Amino acid sequence: MIQEKLKYGHSVRLQFDIPKVDLKEEEITIEVDKDLVLSHNLNSSERKKINLNIKPNMNITIVEEFKGETQLSDFSTKILIGENAKVNYQSRQELSNNSTLIQNNLFNLETNAKLKLLNVILGCKQLKHKTTVSLDGEGAECNNNVAYLSKEEQKFIIETSNIHNAKHTSSNMLTKGVLDGKSKVVNTGVVRIEPHAWGSNGYQTGNHLLLSKTAEINPIPELEIGNHDVKCSHGVTVSRINDEKMFYFRSRGIPKEQAKIMFVKGFLSSAMNSLEQKKQEEILDQVNWK
Repeated sequence: MIQEKLKYGHSVRLQFDIPKVDLKEEEITIEVDKDLVLSHNLNSSERKKINLNIKPNMNITIVEEFKGETQLSDFSTKILIGENAKVNYQSRQELSNNSTLIQNNLFNLETNAKLKLLNVILGCKQLKHKTTVSLDGEGAECNNNVAYLSKEEQKFIIETSNIHNAKHTSSNMLTKGVLDGKSKVVNTGVVRIEPHAWGSNGYQTGNHLLLSKTAEINPIPELEIGNHDVKCSHGVTVSRINDEKMFYFRSRGIPKEQAKIMFVKGFLSSAMNSLEQKKQEEILDQVNWK
């Protein structure tokens, strides 16, 4: 798999070495009527298709966790959110840095359904992660957040799309990422408003923090607007921890490395606001910052 994009005038190539393995395929369907934890403790290669159906008027929290090590795994999750249902969906990927994962998530929101979505990406040697939210019913809403940390020689392709297929729908996309070492990330964000989806609002923001001179980020924001009666915008920033910010920490007696960790945790936390503060700290404290 090769994907090439322009990075501020520089050509950046992401070449994945996809292992040639036979994937065991499994498909499961779950009728979700209460809070659910999907825990994937991987120790082999597999392909899994998961269908989750959330009935109308439900208020559900779903947590999906990826841990362990896999030579190559391919997970596809399709989630149908019924009318007036509210779903808080949290996906946390903490696989070993020897792993390769392909992950595709599709959310379909019916009338007045509400989705609060968070993807936390910390592990893998190679990752292709794609999330598509399709707002199919009038009044559907979603907050679609991604927080990632890449280091060493990790390679991530992260694609996020919010598709407005009905009128008076709204979406907000926020991606916050930190890159260190020689890691490379291609991040594509798409907000598409179809011609019949008048009165809709779509926003996307991408903030990426570079901790090393050898890390590379390719942010690719896209707006596809088919109706004039909408509100839609996007913004992307790429930054470093500047001397002034470090001086603020150092002047208070905080060592340089500890100051960097504190700054990074604060930077990522705004994308993880759907988690309780204690859970945010628990996740970020587990990260090997060296």
